[in-house]
Amino acid sequence: MLVVARENTLKTKMLFLVALLTVLTLAPLTVAIDNRTDSIPSSDGVLADHVIITLRDQPMASYDGHLPGYARTMPQPGQKLNLNSPAAQAYSSYLTTGRESAKGWLKNNMPTVQIVDEYSIVLNAIAVKLNGNAMNGLLNAPGAAFISGDYLYHLEMNRSPTLIGAQTLWTAVGGQGNAGAGVKIGIIDTGIDQTHPFLTDNSLTVPAGFPKCDAIDSAVGTPDTQCKFVSNKVIVAKVFETLTNFDGHAAQAHGSHVSGIAAGVANTCAPFVGCTLSGIAPKAFLGSYNVFPGNVLDASSHDIAKAVEAAVADGMDVLNLSLGGTAKPDDVLVNAVNSATDAGVVVAIAAGNSGPGAGTIDSPGIADKVITVGASTNPHFIGIPVTAMGIGTFGAALGEFTNFVPAVTATYALTSPSNGCTAISQNLSNEIALIRRGTCTFTTKVRNAQNAGAIGVIVINSQQGDPVAMAQDGTSPVPTIPAVMVSITNGNLMANNSPSTVTVDGTNPQEFFSDGAGADILASFSSRGPPPLQVPGVGIGQPQDKIKPDVVAPGVNVYSSVPSFACASPPCFAFFQGTSMATPHVAGSAALLIQLHPSWSPEQVKSALVNSAHRPVKSSTSSSALLNPMSRGAGRIDLAAASQVSATLETSPTASTVGNGQASFSFGELRASSQTRSFTITLTSVSTSTVTYTVSVVPAGPTVTPSVTTLTLSAGGTATVDVSLTLSPNLSGAFFGDVQLTGGPVVLNVPFWVTVDPPGGGGGGGRLRT
Repeated sequence: MLVVARENTLKTKMLFLVALLTVLTLAPLTVAIDNRTDSIPSSDGVLADHVIITLRDQPMASYDGHLPGYARTMPQPGQKLNLNSPAAQAYSSYLTTGRESAKGWLKNNMPTVQIVDEYSIVLNAIAVKLNGNAMNGLLNAPGAAFISGDYLYHLEMNRSPTLIGAQTLWTAVGGQGNAGAGVKIGIIDTGIDQTHPFLTDNSLTVPAGFPKCDAIDSAVGTPDTQCKFVSNKVIVAKVFETLTNFDGHAAQAHGSHVSGIAAGVANTCAPFVGCTLSGIAPKAFLGSYNVFPGNVLDASSHDIAKAVEAAVADGMDVLNLSLGGTAKPDDVLVNAVNSATDAGVVVAIAAGNSGPGAGTIDSPGIADKVITVGASTNPHFIGIPVTAMGIGTFGAALGEFTNFVPAVTATYALTSPSNGCTAISQNLSNEIALIRRGTCTFTTKVRNAQNAGAIGVIVINSQQGDPVAMAQDGTSPVPTIPAVMVSITNGNLMANNSPSTVTVDGTNPQEFFSDGAGADILASFSSRGPPPLQVPGVGIGQPQDKIKPDVVAPGVNVYSSVPSFACASPPCFAFFQGTSMATPHVAGSAALLIQLHPSWSPEQVKSALVNSAHRPVKSSTSSSALLNPMSRGAGRIDLAAASQVSATLETSPTASTVGNGQASFSFGELRASSQTRSFTITLTSVSTSTVTYTVSVVPAGPTVTPSVTTLTLSAGGTATVDVSLTLSPNLSGAFFGDVQLTGGPVVLNVPFWVTVDPPGGGGGGGRLRT
């Protein structure tokens, strides 16, 4: 869902639907000025009367060859699942026989149960509608392993390519005009407007076997024939929604916006930015897997899992899922996306917009093997100029309130109370009210200022970084005076100079750029770890022993394409914000790394992005560096560094248990006692020369120590480092840091985390390293 920044979270939930796809258009401009939080609300949504039966045998993407007579189908590292191989064909038939047996049992013993869908690639499962039957009876079906709910999920350029260092990697793959060439990115979202100029590239040649579509998206009702909603760039158009008969066209803005971030065409012309707009991998192909067609706002587990399965089968190299929902202990979608990585596909998933509290990572972003993405600031915004006497000119963000047209010059004064949440005591007749953000809704502040006689309002942001677009709360009477927001820095300068004179001119909205201090601030809404739940069938209900998010990427004030219905004069562009917008930065980055290193596995792509990530990522309240990886992961992605790593890394409890797709390590929650825990870092050389690394722990301390202080890795070789955690009965709290490897062209950081509870029980003490 797409919402403008709002105050008072109790009202936010009521306003989600009101705000959906309401694009703020400022005539006569041909751009939507929008700074909404693309929310993944924390709901307990479940598709009533629907469940998923997971069968015991492994799906094709993850089958390890343990059954006599059936060879392994899970690809080796650096390869992709080959559904046409003899091994895959034989094992597919074996799985089909098992599912048919279970379906036959259902027909004979629970005849009113309706088969909705079935899976063999990323799940071995059957989705059913119960029609009033008892769920537990399904476990009697042959081969049934466990039953899961069928949950509902929601939807959670510009300066950002420069910020994450895309130009360096563009150069490495032959320049921006070749960046992403040949790589296929699957967008599991609301569909893609394939006619948008940011998503149209007639210089591309459709690869063999494409375009692809299902029957409903074919002009003649035949799959992969006369496909609608495709182009030379958008080579797949499929829809996944079993309860309606919608086609796959982009009826909502979200998917086209995400697609533009990942792979928008280079040097596209757009308002405010000229002909400089580009996605991260501008020459990549796109596949549209529409799980929110028409006016569908909630997508089910079984539809999203089917889209993941189809994207793997179609040969996508990267998947982007800018969606999520509250983590559940039986969410099979976690298994589906993990299996997709087993199939050789890099999967990027939004962490969620439920921050800043701990333990708010959404599903399926809790999955081990995927790259889970939080949101950080992107240092620019569209606004209007404010000129304050004695200070200078700077930008103010627009929102849903009236604009300052014509320009207004007046005295401004800081209100009493300064937050404007109750009746303002002074007479503000013919003045502009200066009000601090916080405590109450923006509408309340502006209404109180208008009641005090003010002719306009300037709100001072309470958080570091750029100002945000303010939303109305829907209450009456609706204030009619103009209102904008300025940054905390500029607002405090105005407050210290109050009262004084200011000119606010809304006649010419423009792009404003922040200095370096405005970048790499963790968005307050970005979900934090640790992940709350285990995956289905493995320690259900236990805390997750992993660090999430894995990384952060620009997700605030991100400019990209939206469909033609979104503004008065197409082509349309808009600023959105949310972890939904951060995720395609990672998907596009993964496409570039795959182009540069086509033999790399998803684990290696993940490691290159995670272990080379940029620090610091700063707090939105204090601008201090965030050290806890459960807030910012390993840091903000840095493609210049990722393209130069000399080794990729994987962590595991021991050297013999690699394969969990982790580039960091969590010891989880432990009880204080005299004990030692350890993990192993396995390094794989991607360099053409021998590299000697210095191994250290940062910050230094007695609790975490590496087994060696130097390590020599030969070209193309592998090596391991054991890392030990030593506990004592009087040591409690949260510990985190990095195992740091220096000596190559890029410093590699491996984040670790542990929380230690006191011996007598209860939660851990205060943070020892913050």
